[in-house]
Amino acid sequence: MTALKPRPGWRTGRGLKHAIETRQHIEIEHFRNEAISQEPFWLHSGKR
Repeated sequence: MTALKPRPGWRTGRGLKHAIETRQHIEIEHFRNEAISQEPFWLHSGKR
């Protein structure tokens, strides 16, 4: 059984930029949904 490998640049700005430049609407929507599902960074950064 092999582990799933993330796409190159998947969680980086480079991957999002490429999706926007090539008008990959499904990919852009995925990045948007992933960002919305994340907790704000200050909730887990130790700062209050």
